[in-house]
Parts: sequence; structure tokens; C-alpha cells
Amino acid sequence: GLEEIKNILQLVSFNPLYIAQKYEEYKKNLNKKDYTDILVEVEKHPEVLPPTDFLFVDEAQDLTPLMWKIIIEWSKKANVLVIAGDDDQSIYTFKGADASLFLAQRLNAKIFHLPVSYRVPIAIRDLAVSVISKVKNREVKNFISVNTGGVVAQNTSLSEFIHLKGTKYILGRTKYVLERVAELLKMEGIPFLP
Repeated sequence: GLEEIKNILQLVSFNPLYIAQKYEEYKKNLNKKDYTDILVEVEKHPEVLPPTDFLFVDEAQDLTPLMWKIIIEWSKKANVLVIAGDDDQSIYTFKGADASLFLAQRLNAKIFHLPVSYRVPIAIRDLAVSVISKVKNREVKNFISVNTGGVVAQNTSLSEFIHLKGTKYILGRTKYVLERVAELLKMEGIPFLP
């Protein structure tokens, strides 16, 4: 129950090394492996990777160095290797993903870009291009959008935003930002779920 969880959390040290050690003990006691353990084993024993006609890797911009080692090793057993991804969409750096490893695979490769987006509205594409073009160490991509829908608007205040009709979701990068949002919502008497 919730009370039991609260009591346990009060006893637990939130030292990352302590948590990692306890997690390793937990897995060892149950004789279990997690996803990373399996990847480490495959890296140590690449002979378990089967030969294949086609090896297709999607969302490659979000692979970790360990995953890339496995893909590179496995590609030696593949007749055709296709790697798909977009360095502008790399979102897992907090998990160790490195889009530069994806871009490094481009040497001696046939490269294809999708020239048309049927999904992204023109206004959103233009805004995204104006922002992402400021990023260094990225591959420049040019595409057109044929979707005329979508609106780009800027709300100058959270107060203005929260009084718009409809359900809203607020995503914040840090706990600090979300705490400030929660304070404003409380002051405005607006119900919310954290």
C-alpha cells in the first residue's frame, strides 16, 4: 500500500551508488538479468549473433555505445545493413545515447533523405527549422512539408495558458519548474494531478 511505500522510502538512501549496489544484489539473489546485462553478455560473446540477410536498425540516433558495438559486430554477419534515424530527434542522451555514433556510420554509406513530410505542418516545420538550425554538429537536412494545418502560437504567461478551455498537459524539464507550475495552479484554484 501507499503507506508501506512511504515508510520504505524514508528508510532508503538515495545515494546512486547505494541504489546501484542494491539493484545488483536484488538481481543476483533472484538469478535475473536486465536488458543491459543481456547486451553486455552479447558484446562479450558476439558468436551468439545469428547470420542474417538483412539487418535493419531504426531510431539509430538513440543507440548507446554498447548497442553500437553490437550492431557493428552483427553487421559483419549481415548481407545488407540499413540504418535509419535522424540526429535531430535524439532524445535519449540521458540514457547514454550518442547521435554522433549514428552520424559516424555515414562514411562509405549510401545516404537517403526523405524530401517531403506529409505529417509535419508547414508552420511547425518552419519553427522547428529555425530552432534546430542553431544546433552545431548536426547534419543539415532540407525537406518540404505539404501539410497546411497546424498553428504556431506563443503564450506569454502560464496563467493565460491554464485558463484556455480543454485538457492540458504540462511537461517540464526539471522538478523546480513543475513545482512553480503547481504553486500557480494552487493559487488559481485549478485542480491538477502531478
